[in-house]
Amino acid sequence: MAGAGTGAAGAGARWAWPFAFEPYGIQRELMGAVWQVLDGGEVGILESPTGTGKSLSLICSALHWLKSTRGRLVRGRAERKEEEEEERRRSGEAATAAEGAAQPEWISAFKAKKRREERSLAERKYQERRERVERDRKLVVVQEQGDGAKRRPAKRRRRVVLDSDEEFAPDSADEDEDDWRKRAYASDQEEDEASLDGSDVEDPEDNGIRKIFFCSRTHSQLSQFMNEVKRTPFGREVACVALGSRVQLCSNPLVAKLGTATKINDKCLELADAARGRKSSSKSGGADGGVGNKWGRPSRNQERLPRQSACPYFDRSSALRMRDHILFEATDIEAVAEMATKARTCGYYSARASVGDAELVALPYSMLLHEKTRKSLGISLKGNVVIFDEAHNVMEAINDVHSVTIELGDLQRGHQELLEYQKRYRTRLRARNKLGITNLTLLVRKLCEFLAAKPTAGKVPETTEVLTSGALAIRADADHINLFETLQYLEDSQLSKKLRGFAEKYIYAKTPTLELNSKKRVSAAQPEASRRRASAIQQVQRFLEAMTNTNKDGQVLVVRDGAASRMKFLMLNPGTYFRQIVDEAHSVILAGGTMKPTKDVETQLFGHLAEGDIRLFSCGHVIPRHQMACICVSKGPTGKTLQLNVGNRAKPAVMDEIGLSLVNIAGMVPNGMVVFLPSYAYLEQLIARWRATGLLQRLEARKKVFRDAKESNKAEAMLQRFDKAAQASRPGAILFSVVGGRLSEGINFKDHLARCVVMVGLPYPNPHDPEMKAKMAYLDKTKSTARSQQRALSSKEFYENQCMKAVNQCIGRAIRHQHDFAAVVLLDGRYAMPHVASKLPEWIAGSHQEFLQAPDIFGKVVKGLAQFFARNQPP
Repeated sequence: MAGAGTGAAGAGARWAWPFAFEPYGIQRELMGAVWQVLDGGEVGILESPTGTGKSLSLICSALHWLKSTRGRLVRGRAERKEEEEEERRRSGEAATAAEGAAQPEWISAFKAKKRREERSLAERKYQERRERVERDRKLVVVQEQGDGAKRRPAKRRRRVVLDSDEEFAPDSADEDEDDWRKRAYASDQEEDEASLDGSDVEDPEDNGIRKIFFCSRTHSQLSQFMNEVKRTPFGREVACVALGSRVQLCSNPLVAKLGTATKINDKCLELADAARGRKSSSKSGGADGGVGNKWGRPSRNQERLPRQSACPYFDRSSALRMRDHILFEATDIEAVAEMATKARTCGYYSARASVGDAELVALPYSMLLHEKTRKSLGISLKGNVVIFDEAHNVMEAINDVHSVTIELGDLQRGHQELLEYQKRYRTRLRARNKLGITNLTLLVRKLCEFLAAKPTAGKVPETTEVLTSGALAIRADADHINLFETLQYLEDSQLSKKLRGFAEKYIYAKTPTLELNSKKRVSAAQPEASRRRASAIQQVQRFLEAMTNTNKDGQVLVVRDGAASRMKFLMLNPGTYFRQIVDEAHSVILAGGTMKPTKDVETQLFGHLAEGDIRLFSCGHVIPRHQMACICVSKGPTGKTLQLNVGNRAKPAVMDEIGLSLVNIAGMVPNGMVVFLPSYAYLEQLIARWRATGLLQRLEARKKVFRDAKESNKAEAMLQRFDKAAQASRPGAILFSVVGGRLSEGINFKDHLARCVVMVGLPYPNPHDPEMKAKMAYLDKTKSTARSQQRALSSKEFYENQCMKAVNQCIGRAIRHQHDFAAVVLLDGRYAMPHVASKLPEWIAGSHQEFLQAPDIFGKVVKGLAQFFARNQPP
């Protein structure tokens, strides 16, 4: 797709990118693709195998483009498209009138001057920040060298002591009855004025600097990314910040030791609220109420940077100074936390204060995919660039962020907590509180009874069913309760936070046992587990928020299974929430090592775009072709056909054929060998069969056998033992893992760890899983009403693509760098079928599957492996 490029000058500038070393050819190709996507304001799906320097290529191309476009007008894709269409419409009308007319020279000079001034804004801020930080650092050195004395610790603020009973109380009794309604609809201006508190310190707002938001799944991946940025010249040329949670960045040891994210978040906000006098003010709205605490529109102190806090480690001016140090050079989350602790200031708010002036913001998926979280962090995507790394699971991340599960135990605990709360504060509840809590208690009881329904008069409730939100309210006999008003009351009163603290102090801590409506007793020792979870009413609140989403793309899955009964709100169309990101941003890039098959992403995330608006790119690997082999095994050593579908793979003869195949393959493979199986249950079934037939002993004679364990605490020790055993060329080691398990993703089986990766069968998901059935039914329904039947995704395609994505993730574990080599063995004849082979990564099977070998007899498989390992030897 053609874009608004920078012409020849831009093309020449691309190859001037500073790189840590001479880039490979495929790295140049990837950087060129990134430049084209960004310069044209496009959407890109880019695939570059792990081990090819993908992250470094993304960094160098994106940040060089960012520097070269400083000062351009910042606009979103949707806004830019509208302007382009309007311009095309008007161009015909104005063509004749404008023909031959030259623009006055003084106007051209003025525009050029304006562009230069805008372009230099980021550079000026960068230089000013460097000078401030250098002065601060020199001052610290002088102070430390002066007399060797330690810096005086920051003066501790006077602690705000709260009355224990008032802490969880409802709204103040002397508050005017209409005050809460006034607060609920207060204007932004009133909120801002209320939060100023006489401070004249500049607020860290977004100043229009174009940004790149780089997203990855985990904080460890973000730390690795920031370290990569630091290796390049951009580490000090571009203002960067990595955002983390309070759990990672809290500097106050008394708050940090609370352990759970919920408790740390609540305590931090409580300290900020306490300093502003909310607890004692008659207009505060109660213990935790106040202006603008609704999820949809956070108050200013939550949105950017509080004016003050009772936390002794928070000082607004110190946080703003720390911002300059964070932006001085690329710094990972751990380093920010260390800097803040050493400076005795708040690392969390210092990082958040850095977003406005930052040009590169690294953050986890969840912070960017959730709209309300973006708003609470003060993140604006308009005209900025969004890059998702490891984007093969971005759709699952969107669904997880917007899906909510509530269990029967949550509803039972919540109902009991509400009853106890009403009992304790019944004399202090005013009309609006009494009405709000009564409606909420009734709603929770109705949901609890619906989920715990038992057979009556020959009527047996469904064990599993999928309902719309409206149908659920009717079935639970709760359709007379206004869910929107109930949710609004929860948000305004912050009742869930009060109830959690109340329950811990007055119910779980003092009551030996708690009798629930279901007659199930909860011991006093159990609350420790419940305290580590979110508040029961907080889960109810999240569930209500999902239910009140009127979007047709969400449904509620109801599963009745005794004490494990639960309801889950499913977001069946991730594009519903992703569209806003695409339309606001200048450009969106999804990058990963294994992005195929891409139709899921194209149709579900970018379905509203024309096909020509999406740029697809896939490159080869850094290794020469002779260092990779891909073999499909359709027949075993005894000549039996290997079609490992659900009906065949459990047959004793088929399991024996798999075992014999692995024994023969293990004899050809040096060092380590990794075998991926569809499930833990099938792994145990195979091991039991092979132990009975003696095949396991034959396999152990070839290589030392290791198995992936379900217990996460055993995985690391097992991997260390496997690593040690695999270092020996003979006999080496074999590791049995499970698709979708801990070892199928994120683990680098480089060099000796995986000279061969074996995929046993095609790991199709369970078609009878309720969530899978709901998703497939939704896709069939939407496909039947889609304008383009050919482009729409069918349930069958989605089902197959889920399988192939898992396969591609597993086989991508093997090759990790330029000098690595490995063989991939696909132990199922179905891999040779064109519709399956076409979904394998190009770097493994080739663009036309020309690299996929499919011998007709097993002897050729053994011979091919022997020749491959004879050609490739470790350096």
